[in-house]
Amino acid sequence: MGAVHEPQMRRVHPCWMSPVRLGVLCVACLAPLAPPRASRGAESLARVTGRLLEVNGHTEFPKGLMGLHGDAKLTEERRLDWGVESFRQIHFGAGAGSVAWDKDGNLRAPYKDLFMVIDCQGDRYAPATVLTNPKYEEFFRDIGRKYAQRCKDLGWHGYAEFWNEPYLNWAERSRKNYDPKYYDVSKAADDGPVTIKGWDKPLAHLRWRRRWARGEDGKIAHLVPVPKGAKPGDTFRYKLGYYFTKDPEQTYTVVEHWDVYDPTAVSFWSGKQNYDFYMWMFLPWAKAIKETNPDVTIVGGWCFNLPANGWKAWEILYKPMIDEAIPWLDGVCEHHYGSDTRVNAATYEVIVGYALAEHGKRLHCYNTETAGCVDPAVPGARHSSATPYGAYNYGLRDIVELAYRCPDKAAARTAHGSLTKGWGGGGDEFLFKLLKDFRGRLVHATCDDPDVWPIAVLNADKLAVVVFNDHEDDRAIRLAIDAPAGTTFEPGRKVWVTAKQEKGELQFHEEAVPASGNRFEAEVKIVQKTGVKLVFPLKGTPPAKPQWLRSQFFAKGVLQKAEKGKPVTLAVKVDDKLLTRIEGACVRVVLEGVKAGEAILRVNGTAILLPARNWITDVPLAPKLLKADNSLVFEATGDGYQVDIASLIVELPRSP
Repeated sequence: MGAVHEPQMRRVHPCWMSPVRLGVLCVACLAPLAPPRASRGAESLARVTGRLLEVNGHTEFPKGLMGLHGDAKLTEERRLDWGVESFRQIHFGAGAGSVAWDKDGNLRAPYKDLFMVIDCQGDRYAPATVLTNPKYEEFFRDIGRKYAQRCKDLGWHGYAEFWNEPYLNWAERSRKNYDPKYYDVSKAADDGPVTIKGWDKPLAHLRWRRRWARGEDGKIAHLVPVPKGAKPGDTFRYKLGYYFTKDPEQTYTVVEHWDVYDPTAVSFWSGKQNYDFYMWMFLPWAKAIKETNPDVTIVGGWCFNLPANGWKAWEILYKPMIDEAIPWLDGVCEHHYGSDTRVNAATYEVIVGYALAEHGKRLHCYNTETAGCVDPAVPGARHSSATPYGAYNYGLRDIVELAYRCPDKAAARTAHGSLTKGWGGGGDEFLFKLLKDFRGRLVHATCDDPDVWPIAVLNADKLAVVVFNDHEDDRAIRLAIDAPAGTTFEPGRKVWVTAKQEKGELQFHEEAVPASGNRFEAEVKIVQKTGVKLVFPLKGTPPAKPQWLRSQFFAKGVLQKAEKGKPVTLAVKVDDKLLTRIEGACVRVVLEGVKAGEAILRVNGTAILLPARNWITDVPLAPKLLKADNSLVFEATGDGYQVDIASLIVELPRSP
């Protein structure tokens, strides 16, 4: 079997070491290349090397993360005060308009000066146009051309998203696409095919059903199965078992009622028939946009969490859409409300890695709605009120990890309910204001602790750093920060946010931080699940170009199960022109269900014991281990685990 190497948990991996300066170790890799380790002790080392960074072609902090969704009270004054950079607006009836221009086509404040405005054409409360307009293809080509041409005429970079949350009300909430009025009931037969009124050919997936359960409220309970052999008038007891409902067991009555259902649907969200409806409209629209104005960014998707129901949402909706629409698709949209934010970066790895490996095209990921509470739109969900502090920390955790792990993949994040009580109203104000300094060029940062995330940017004449502590306890973080080459520090400031105990109101705290020369070192205590910001004015002139390059190379193959005796084998090609210059390397794995001591990864034959860490894990590699053609073999010694996606990341000095 050969020796199995376990990544060192506290020390910095030697392949990342550059010459020691001023007695402090200079780490050569960004945070993702830090060795994964267990929590041993209270102190971690976070380093900002001062090197300007390029990540897969991206050199700037993704300011589209500073966004709002559907905020009717956004003014020019608040845009500037908060530092809002992006905005997403739903157009209930799909059309050719934008929130950024008035009825005469003139750009208007506060949108005209935003970095990004996402116009979402169509809403979940509207049925698919294929059901209401026989000339739907012509309609979508027309609005696509008009939107694209208007953007061209205005010199405006349009971001066009197609349909808001089609996963939801099209399916099992208000069932907009399942309403029998759209279908020819004269052809109804139990489990027979369904035909749209006026169409000759039946649909591929919808089926008729004659017997349904009526709840105690008198409504048809579409999610409740009728017992086999039950007759109209029979009653039965049933308790819905979906994770999104807490409804108690109740009595249902069997009734005769012709209605439609999609047997391919696995839960409350859309199945394959709604996928067809979506694509029949999306493709002519997207093609018309790109033919008219290729500069328009097209965002498609289901506004849902990809791993839902064991990644069935990916299998049924997202992956087929990417495969079918890839020539016209620029980005994929998702919504996450109150979810574990670590899942977001992991799913972005799957989206981008899959598209690159399978189609050779780099997509970007757009969150077009989020908040730090459960989404009440999910059937049966109880809206969990978010406190301002909870919303603030949820957003900070989300943004910092996205910027820390995948600044090349996360293009937008638009917060919902930023002024609304119960949605954490007030929290986003503090979040946005804390991160107003985060504009400009990415700066290389690293930490020896996978649960402490530093991010840094060069913003004109200042260096801004945020360090987030994702541990469940308070941590003392050792900071070692170098000024960018050609600059020196001036005294700075440390900023953090707390909630007043009596009312839960948020407040900023700020204290002066003495700094000079080209090195800052200190120990900073950071409360669990939150972060602090440091900002240093700079003297001097920083480099004009990035100095450090990070490149990522994905394996082909996603969502594969490694089982005992049945390893998962993946191949990864690395640009051979980089091999002789690599100074840092790691394998990035997105895993689920991994247990301690039960996962072994063989990289070109060298065995490494993987830590018991779900979602993104970065395991250090000696650069000499890599070749142009690399083999990754995932072995399981226990119950097995899922390999969502894997890649190799290399870092090196950037060519002049």
